[in-house]
Amino acid sequence: MLAIYMPIIRYAVVSYIDVWNHHRIRKELKRKYYVVGIPAFLYEYAAIERYGIPVDEGLLAELEQDYAN
Repeated sequence: MLAIYMPIIRYAVVSYIDVWNHHRIRKELKRKYYVVGIPAFLYEYAAIERYGIPVDEGLLAELEQDYAN
């Protein structure tokens, strides 16, 4: 059954995601704090700062050594 229905379900889900990610988010007067536009475009070309923290390589090596035993 999975061999028959899984490709159909997968196609339906991917199609839905594609349509949803390419719709336009409208501007609303009461919600001025969120970004307006097309979600797929906003995700791909976001002009935001990266808030990642650099990894401490020494700490990472120490943790790997502790968990290897």
